[in-house]
Amino acid sequence: EEDEFFRQLRHFHELLDIKVAYQYRVGNYQGTEYRIDGYIESLKLAIEYEEGHHENQTKEDYEREREIAEKLGKSKLGGDVEFVRPTIKESHCSGIAKVMRKIKEKRG
Repeated sequence: EEDEFFRQLRHFHELLDIKVAYQYRVGNYQGTEYRIDGYIESLKLAIEYEEGHHENQTKEDYEREREIAEKLGKSKLGGDVEFVRPTIKESHCSGIAKVMRKIKEKRG
């Protein structure tokens, strides 16, 4: 599901001339290596596709997001990274729309 979602999302990014890094390596944080499903560095926007197992690890996901945001927040671009979380429960179309709304918001 995640691969198919990002395959479809890629078409929109190409149309908007936005570079998305897939499986973006954030680096080590207190001994743990983090990757995020997609990252648009120019907008400081992280895309995390929420599959079924995330329903049972809300606290862990929040902590992970906080640590990733802290790490990425130290980048040369300044400002805070934001997360958008399309889910497996919604259609790919709805998830892509969620990401596109966030891109539009971030672009101003």
